[in-house]
Amino acid sequence: MVTAKVSTVRSLQLMLSDGLTGKYPQAKVFLEDDVIPIVTLNLSDLGDGRYAVDYSFTAIGQYFVKYMIYTDSGHTIVDSTYTIELEEVLVEANNLDSLPTSFLSAMIDSVRNMKQYFKIIAAAVAGKANSGPSTTNFRDLDDTRNVIVTGATVNGDRTIATYDPGS
Repeated sequence: MVTAKVSTVRSLQLMLSDGLTGKYPQAKVFLEDDVIPIVTLNLSDLGDGRYAVDYSFTAIGQYFVKYMIYTDSGHTIVDSTYTIELEEVLVEANNLDSLPTSFLSAMIDSVRNMKQYFKIIAAAVAGKANSGPSTTNFRDLDDTRNVIVTGATVNGDRTIATYDPGS
């Protein structure tokens, strides 16, 4: 199995063991257990039996790439000299910023979007915290500013919380 990052160009490559050129290989990309390919790609002849095509996976998931060699440019006659090759590709997220903008900018309430909520959660779970007699501050992960500031009574009951996740 090979890995790839979502929305990042990945070279799909095939090398013929006999080094022949002038063949017409295709790569058919399938998502998990689908029987119909998402896309069929023609590989370019790089010489010395090497063929390749660049492809960008658009979603996280498990894919299979089926490589077939044809004797003609119309891809109608499978070359029986070669076996059909199957490659498994696990596509992973790059990071939070690789998520679609529409997801990150979706408003959760009338004030904050999803990206800002992720920053608030990160500050609460993994950021530095410091306390005074009546307040607790939760810092951003870079420790550059307070993201959450809470006030509490002497009994520990929260009286106020302000959030500044930034943009």
